[in-house]
Amino acid sequence: MNHSFTKRLSRNKAILLSITAILVLLVVLFFTFRNTILRKVINSKIQSVENKYNLNINYSDVGFSGLSTVNISRISVVPVNRDTLASVEAISVKIKPFDLLLNRLRFANLTVTRSLISLKRTGTISNYLFLLDQKKDTSVSIGPSEKDYGSRISVLVNAIFNHVPSTTVINEFKITASIDSNSFSFYFPRLQVSNRYFSTTARVTDDHASQNWKIAGLLD
Repeated sequence: MNHSFTKRLSRNKAILLSITAILVLLVVLFFTFRNTILRKVINSKIQSVENKYNLNINYSDVGFSGLSTVNISRISVVPVNRDTLASVEAISVKIKPFDLLLNRLRFANLTVTRSLISLKRTGTISNYLFLLDQKKDTSVSIGPSEKDYGSRISVLVNAIFNHVPSTTVINEFKITASIDSNSFSFYFPRLQVSNRYFSTTARVTDDHASQNWKIAGLLD
């Protein structure tokens, strides 16, 4: 075998081994510090939302379990100087770990446990109107003659399903609303989205009237 060829082959092997060693080291470092990186990315996203909507968003703990599952516990969303808007006992979601290095989060296989959205309004003071389009007239309250269960359920379901992955489990989800003298609640014990198909039963209460609903469909 030609001496120069053997020398080049040895040099190429050395380069390949060096690259492999660097990649292994980077992977080890990433998995060693991935929880720190995760908290930094999540806190950055939270701060952006807080600044945009004047909110306080807090969580008790966040971290990886397994290779790609992230668990977040006891989340609360509180508008500044207003009542709590939302709380969630626990969220478990799968992400692509190396997306964290690009400062982005993409979710799959989402599980949400014991979540509550509480809408409160007295006159012009509320904990949710900041989320609505400022061009809309928010001074009109809903009176008894304007109640429409179908349209309300449609709005709630769209709000839920437009922002969830195609594989999702939501346990014990509730929305309550207290708007001047009117009250409304929407609750389901469990909803599962699998292969984009979903179904659940829900309890809907509007003031003193209650109904049970069967909700099913296909995410598109």
